[in-house]
Amino acid sequence: MVAKGNIRQKRPWGQLWITAANGRNESIYYPLEIWHRKGNIHDLTGQWRQAEDIFRRNIGRAKDLGHRRLEAMSGNALGWVLHRQGQDDEAEAFFAISRDIYQVSGDLRGLAKTYGFMGGVCYHQGRYAQALELYGEQLELSERSGDKAGTCVAYNNLGNVLGEKGDLDRAHDYYKRALILAEEIGDILRQATIIGNIGVIHMTRGDYASAEEWLLRQGRLSEKAGDKYSLAATSANLAGIYLLTGRFETGLVQIEQKQKLSCEMGDQRGLAVALDYKALVLKNRKDPAGAEEHYLRAIEIGRQCNMKYYLCGFLFNLGQLYYELSRWDESAGYNQQAGEMAAEIGETGTLNDSRILGLRIAAEKDPAGSIAALRRMLEEELDGNHRAEILFWLFRLGGRCEDGSESLRLYSELYERIPNYDYKDKIDELTRTILP
Repeated sequence: MVAKGNIRQKRPWGQLWITAANGRNESIYYPLEIWHRKGNIHDLTGQWRQAEDIFRRNIGRAKDLGHRRLEAMSGNALGWVLHRQGQDDEAEAFFAISRDIYQVSGDLRGLAKTYGFMGGVCYHQGRYAQALELYGEQLELSERSGDKAGTCVAYNNLGNVLGEKGDLDRAHDYYKRALILAEEIGDILRQATIIGNIGVIHMTRGDYASAEEWLLRQGRLSEKAGDKYSLAATSANLAGIYLLTGRFETGLVQIEQKQKLSCEMGDQRGLAVALDYKALVLKNRKDPAGAEEHYLRAIEIGRQCNMKYYLCGFLFNLGQLYYELSRWDESAGYNQQAGEMAAEIGETGTLNDSRILGLRIAAEKDPAGSIAALRRMLEEELDGNHRAEILFWLFRLGGRCEDGSESLRLYSELYERIPNYDYKDKIDELTRTILP
């Protein structure tokens, strides 16, 4: 199994700096505006600790001067920097303060941006229902206030959640709407992120050539804009393509670039994803000890950052590794954690992966019981991938040729649409075993 999910990109977009409020003395507030812009530059270039220091100071100055709007804007900026460093509780506290300030003042644009930030935390934690609700509020308020930039961001954010939930057509539609607006307002940063997300849609659909073209285009725009976070996301997604197609060493180059940029920025979530990807490369190199070490580090960070969507994948991947090493108890433990977390956040793909792996583990002691349970799973409404996998393991465990033949047929159909290396390996194994 390739590392869980793809890297859809969520940034704190928008003009966060201030202009002098009506009736205020510009000379008092102008230095705060300059500091805020400097914080934005540090954020863009991945210097998150420096950005954090600036935004914290600006909040204090704004409070002293009674400038509530700047306090809210700096609170949002600080909250997002903290979130990207894995400090979600403090981040959400700042977002709540900003939301209350904007609600009292009636600032629809500021409130829309705050809902976007709050939705971003929910999205990264796998709380998709809450994320959709907050992003819906963001879209409504941005449209009401005539904010094209805010509307663009909301479209992208809604596309992110729908993409993770498997609704690729609607996600693609939102991304296309977002890209049109980003091009209208001439914002390279927005264009780069949305273009990368369209690349992820193509990757998920198995059109790897188109995905690579979109992602390389994103990389060029990100480099032009000096956006280190977007460059790191480009590397991660290019690595995803190379891993899915079995080009592990080519993927490793991009993984190491992702890891390097994540460490420079202090991006703990990005680092966890890079470690998980690298573990797969080490596993393919027949280095199980190295793979285990990287999976454990990814899981540790995933727990610290409460990144449940990715974490359930990390846990499953380690459980799969232990299964292949015949370490049944450890495999069962991590796989159970993965399944429970996937059920909690409604991630049915990983949940079904976990159920199948659990029955494979149980087959070591009770093959007949596991075979019967796998057959019962076939009666459920499953996607083609999980149906093919269940039939594959029924054939491996029970030896019935009709199970193997049906699995081969399904994997061949899947591979025709999505030519990834895992499907190819299964096809090759089934062909060698079934056909004379």
